[in-house]
Amino acid sequence: MNRYVVTALAFALISAHAQESTVNETPIRGFTIEQTVILSGTPAEVYDAVTGDISPWWDHHFSQKPARFVIEPRPGGGFLEIFNDSGDGILHATVTWAERGKRLSYIGPLGFAGKATQFVVTYDLAPDPSGTKLHLTVNVAGQIPNGVEKGVQSVWNHFLVERLKPYLESAEYKNRKKTAVKNSSFVAPSGERVLRHEVVVPASLAEVWQTMTTSDGWMTFMAPHVRMELKTGGEFTSNYRVGAKLGDPGTIRNQVLNYVPMEMFSIKVGLTDQFPERPRQAGTLFCVFNLKELGPRSVLVTASMLGWGQGEDWDSVYKFFDRGNSYTMEELVRRFEQGPAVWKEQAQ
Repeated sequence: MNRYVVTALAFALISAHAQESTVNETPIRGFTIEQTVILSGTPAEVYDAVTGDISPWWDHHFSQKPARFVIEPRPGGGFLEIFNDSGDGILHATVTWAERGKRLSYIGPLGFAGKATQFVVTYDLAPDPSGTKLHLTVNVAGQIPNGVEKGVQSVWNHFLVERLKPYLESAEYKNRKKTAVKNSSFVAPSGERVLRHEVVVPASLAEVWQTMTTSDGWMTFMAPHVRMELKTGGEFTSNYRVGAKLGDPGTIRNQVLNYVPMEMFSIKVGLTDQFPERPRQAGTLFCVFNLKELGPRSVLVTASMLGWGQGEDWDSVYKFFDRGNSYTMEELVRRFEQGPAVWKEQAQ
């Protein structure tokens, strides 16, 4: 058959299929919402309440009872709603700014999943005589139906005034705030700081050791991608980003230094590019994990981090790990109280 005839037939088929589809013009709009609310608690406490597990006060979700509903408090962290134990779910947004006690920002479609719409949400926190002043800024742009502004404003007022504010004043929150993680940091006689956190894990010594010294174990509570080799000089690499892989940007490269089975292990801590240059180049941070059996299903886990320098850049790293190590140990307890974390790649 002549190639021009073939081309003509192809165009005819394309035209026929095109007649079966429709193209609708979608207006692109935008608007901004701002609101201020005074909340009880310190800025750090409020920050902790609006990150991590937010299911006690955020009551709008796609599944009736999500298996996991969290905002991961770190740059690149997910605002995740995991539906079930199979890992089905939604990535509502991605954290772009995480500064404990000061600011949290994230960007994503939120309740407009499936549409070309983006919410840029920022919580600015500041001390107030009555507790904490939270200033909300919501910038919205994309496929937005006409007249939706008042509805969106009402929803955010519901979250902050009708849900978060009474939750922070409730007995439920006060009981929840009594975190199992104890900060027992101290300054050694040499003047060196030791960042230390302790927690009692409701599991057997064998279970806790297995969880904290294997790749599969760490992936049940800390991150979706981990490789750990329990040997002197062994690899301890992780990436917290759902959908990423080891070696992708954001990969953290630690190294196992030594261990005593069922008692302790230590690691050399690697810092990624998000940290100041001087602490990164120093390479002096180490963490020692100690496990002590208190009873048949009760294990005291202690994490002691050493090797801190002096200066504002070091102080910022110290504050990051103060928050991060506490959160990780909380997740370790939650792993045995509620089951292993469910990770699944989410489509953007």
